[in-house]
Amino acid sequence: MQTNPAPNLHRTIYLVYVLIGILVIVWSVAFINRKYGAGILMLLSGSVQHFLAKIWLGSLIALMILFLISVEIAISGWPLMYFMDAKTAVSNLYTISYIMLGLMALCILAGFAYNIQN
Repeated sequence: MQTNPAPNLHRTIYLVYVLIGILVIVWSVAFINRKYGAGILMLLSGSVQHFLAKIWLGSLIALMILFLISVEIAISGWPLMYFMDAKTAVSNLYTISYIMLGLMALCILAGFAYNIQN
């Protein structure tokens, strides 16, 4: 009898994402107000910082909209279940979650840039 390792792999990946998120939160609380706390943005040029500062609010709104859509899909399956089977809908939900992870990282960097610019 063969078993499918994919569910365990997904659980492990989500656990790693949660742990990374917790570490980022702890680092932010502990070190952001120190002299070199925002050092990651010092590596970026001024034009990149300006661009990130301008897209901060838009990326945050996009993240919240995707989050609400993914919660709606996860709870009720609407609207994907009307047009696709369950396996495809879950696959699309995973894709949305990966996009949200990228947007979370972008929101953090853009938030730091916005804070430095203002």
